[in-house]
Amino acid sequence: MASIALNKLLKNEVGRVIHVNANDLLQHRLAPLGVVPGLTIKMIRTAPLGDPVEYELLGCHLCLRQEDAQLIDVELLRD
Repeated sequence: MASIALNKLLKNEVGRVIHVNANDLLQHRLAPLGVVPGLTIKMIRTAPLGDPVEYELLGCHLCLRQEDAQLIDVELLRD
């Protein structure tokens, strides 16, 4: 299945992280939070002005800026 950027997920869609295309600084910030290949992540909601976006992963909620989320490739998971 083709990958899409994490910021392209719609509300309540779930994806599996395939690759994090971020620089070292961002990767070191995301990895301890669990944003690594194989992680399942769900889009919860977007802030009123469209940025940041709230995601659910590992039972926690994480807000990411659109510009950071677009660097994470995910495989869209269907029910």
